[in-house]
Amino acid sequence: MRSFVPIVLSLILGTALSHELVTPLEKDEQQDHQLRRQLCSSTVSTSKTTYAVGEDILVTLNICQSNVEWFGIWPVGANPATSPAVNWQYTCGGQSCASAQSVGAFIFGMNAQTEGAGGWPLSGTFQVYYHSGFGTVGGAQFSIGSASSPVAPAPAPVAPPAPTPATTTCSPSIQVDASCYNSGSQITATFVTCGAGVEWLGVYSAGAAATSPALNWQYACVGQSCARAQSAGAYRYGFDSATTGASSWPLSSGTYQVYFHTSAGTLTSSTFTVSSNCGTTTGSGTSAPNFRALWAPEE
Repeated sequence: MRSFVPIVLSLILGTALSHELVTPLEKDEQQDHQLRRQLCSSTVSTSKTTYAVGEDILVTLNICQSNVEWFGIWPVGANPATSPAVNWQYTCGGQSCASAQSVGAFIFGMNAQTEGAGGWPLSGTFQVYYHSGFGTVGGAQFSIGSASSPVAPAPAPVAPPAPTPATTTCSPSIQVDASCYNSGSQITATFVTCGAGVEWLGVYSAGAAATSPALNWQYACVGQSCARAQSAGAYRYGFDSATTGASSWPLSSGTYQVYFHTSAGTLTSSTFTVSSNCGTTTGSGTSAPNFRALWAPEE
């Protein structure tokens, strides 16, 4: 079985969420499940709509929670809940691991016969399905070779029990390292991202609306052109020069905040001042690198 290659895909920023989860304990799990579904969408797709007989079938999954899940290929028209798959594997990358996969987007290569499924190579018209913790998700149909009828499937494993949603342990945050910066010095912000989608940071006048233009900004993936999700973790970023579509640098004297536009909503740092004379409360703004990871989950 070909090993899978993780690929982080861009997700569109969702509507800002500001729920206060002050509920009885018995409702926490249900609300966590609903919140996950709002922030992430479980999807499955193939790289092409037509494959040659024997060609690798590349399947992309967007995994929204770390649980034991699996996916497989079925003939078009077959019920993935009751019919056996003609080829399948767990999201952990095989048929023997039966363990949870990390949240993210992954590509799997289906290129050989799998245990308890049909023969290989396949020929006919098929559809890929993903048995996720949120339910079964179907992908688009695809064909293999010129045969019009699918290969009769052999017995395959039944779908595993629906997993219990895991408790979310990641909370995005934003903060600055000083309350006052001398004019022209670097403004350093530390942020925690959960890797849920395309996110960005901007400097705003204190109390400005989140929908107003930023005075200086960058994507969480570092830059103004990457526009992709950053891996979950804590990072430090330095604003130290003018950015496209924003105000000139340095900032004029005044009071500001850094806003972090996340998939869960907009977060704001404490206020800070830009002045020509900050005294001992200023940030250094000199030797720190422009961007570096403080910590990130192990691969």
